[in-house]
Order: sequence, then C-alpha cells, then structure tokens
Amino acid sequence: MSNFFFSFALIMSDKKQKKSASYRPKKRKFQGNRFTGDDDIEKTSTASKKIKSGDPDFSVTVHPTAAYVLVHWTLFIALEQSVSCKTCKKNVEFGVSNSKGLGFQLEVMCECKQRKSIPSSPKIKNGYEINRRIIYVMRLLGVGFTGLLNFCGLMDISLCAFSANGYYKCLQHIYAACEAVSTLVFKKAAQEEQEKNQENGHPANKLTVSGDGSWPKRGFTALLGIVSLIGKYSNKILDAIVKSKICHACNQYAKKFPENSPEFEAWFTEHCEKGECKRDHDGSAGLIESEGVQEMFSRSKKLHNVMYEYYIGDGDSKTFKHLQDLKPYGDEVEVKKKACVLHVGKAVYRRGKEAKKRMAQEKRAQKKALQAQEEKSAGGSSEKKSRKKKVTHLK
Repeated sequence: MSNFFFSFALIMSDKKQKKSASYRPKKRKFQGNRFTGDDDIEKTSTASKKIKSGDPDFSVTVHPTAAYVLVHWTLFIALEQSVSCKTCKKNVEFGVSNSKGLGFQLEVMCECKQRKSIPSSPKIKNGYEINRRIIYVMRLLGVGFTGLLNFCGLMDISLCAFSANGYYKCLQHIYAACEAVSTLVFKKAAQEEQEKNQENGHPANKLTVSGDGSWPKRGFTALLGIVSLIGKYSNKILDAIVKSKICHACNQYAKKFPENSPEFEAWFTEHCEKGECKRDHDGSAGLIESEGVQEMFSRSKKLHNVMYEYYIGDGDSKTFKHLQDLKPYGDEVEVKKKACVLHVGKAVYRRGKEAKKRMAQEKRAQKKALQAQEEKSAGGSSEKKSRKKKVTHLK
C-alpha cells in the first residue's frame, strides 16, 4: 500500500511538472464515457430491479467507512512520530494483541501508562468479522483452508494465525447464516409465485414448477449434486437441495479404524445421531435429480404451505415416474407433467438434423450406385465393340 501511494505521488508530481512546462497533451478520439458505458442494460435480474427501485425489503444501508484496506505496518511507525498522547503530550507506541486469523487488537500505549485497545475489524461476539468474510469469499472462489494459508503467506500477512479448528468453526457459522438467508429468500419467492399464479387464474396453493439437477462434472460420476425447483411465473428458485455420496469425516475416521470394527460403528452411530454425517445418497449420481425432486415435493406443504400440481420436465421420464409412484399429496392432488418447450424444440432440432444427415448419406450412396452402374454399362459396351472389331479382323 505504501508503494502504491509513493508511485501515485510520483505520477502526480510528474503531471504538475509537465503542466508547468506548457505541456500540450495529444488529442485522442472519443471512445465512449466509461461512467455511462454500462447504463443501457436490457437483461437485468428481478432482484436487481427491486434493489434499484428502492424496495424496502431489499434495501441495505451501508456506512461509507464500512470498507477494508491493506495497510503495511510501517504506517503505524510513521504515526508514532506524528501522534502524541492527549494527557501527557508525550509520544505513543503501537502494538498488537489478541490476534485471531486476520483480526487483532491495536494497542495504543503511552509513557503515562495509559493504554487503549482498538479492534482491527468489527466483532461478532468474540470473533472478528474479517475472518468470516475472507473465509466466505475464499469458499466462493473454491479455495479451502490450505489455499487461504498460501494466500496469506504470499501476501506476506504475518499476523495471519488461522488454525484448522477456528477455520471450520467459522464455516459452521457461515453455513448457519446462509441457511437462514436462503430459507427467507425461498419463502419470499414462494409468496410471489402464489400471487402471480392467482393472477393467472390458478389456485394460489397449487403451483407449477420446473426442476433440474446439476453436477460438478459430466458423465454422472460426480460425488455431489444439486437439485432445484423454479416457479413458472416468477422464474425464482422456490427450493433447492444438495445430495452427497461422501462424508469427509467418515473417510477420515475410517483411516484410523476399519468400517467393520466396533470402534467405527460406535463412532458412526453417534455421528449420525448428531446429524453431522453429510452422506445422504447411496445410489448412482444420475438418481440424485429424481430423489431430490421427490424430497422437495414431499416437504412443499411444510415449507411454503403449497402443493406442486404441475411438473415441467426436461425430457427425463424417470423423475416424473418416481413422482407418480411416490404420490406426495395422496389423493388430494395428482401431479401432472408438462413438457418443456425449450427441450422439445431442442429434440425436434436434433432429430431434424439427424434426418437431414441420413438423407445426405442416402443421396451420396445412390449417386455412387448410379456411377458404378454407368461405369459397368460403359465397360460392357466397350467390350462388345472390341469383340466386333476382332471378328471383322478375322474375316
């Protein structure tokens, strides 16, 4: 940060010298105003529109000083030479205490034995907010505990003191907060879907949803999968579920004791009773979508007090068949299927393309057959002519 300010000061001083020397800048072509270049945005999300329109449910008040900067410790050394104590008018010293992760207490000490502690970031109970923030951001970027330590080491952040235990405790707090926020967002989306469903002449508690699954990699070989249900009219996610075929805690404990041992079975029973086991799918990765949709249909009454009457499928008949066998609402509502227009159009296009390809292949085959027949007939006529010439020559 100090290097940045030093280079910035050099640039500004250089500009002043050029101006004083009657320096005339080059004329440049107008390439567009960088402040208004992105004003015309046609495809804006619904949430973004509500935030811009000032919806009180989406408005967030942010103080202008609620931001972070990277500061080198030489800044505090420079401040020691410029700051004095208000009481004794003597010099002060800066120190560090109670460091946890990226957070710490800045200690301001004086010769009159007065001491003041200033937290480097806001606190959430006993923890620093900066720790949860950086762990959350790193997880969004796909970086884990080791990657976070490497980042702090390469950035030369010497105060970084993350422990594995503290890291995973922060993850638990982040998970609890994300779960609460997602539940609130899903409820709000379900209410909006009910209103729009009623506006279109349908019952408010019988919705039409589309479901789809996603995996980290192709080929149904992934160990994780996510399934979501989207409302027809609001185009918002009403519910989502994550299915996993692995549990890292179980894998780690299996390295100490075999899975068939009494020690592992006792630990595994306690592990499942606490609800800490993350493995909730035993079949193939391809069945994650159908099982996830069934589970979300079964809990729709509990979550939103609604029933999903119509299911918009993506051409996969297995999911709808499992829903028919499950009968999540009994005889009250029978789940019906609607075909997705995009997937139908894609299937029609694919079949038309395949038919065109087959026609082209048949035309080429017919053309080759005709050419071979013509060559054969041409060869037969030439043989007849040669025979006639031989007979006349013998005569």
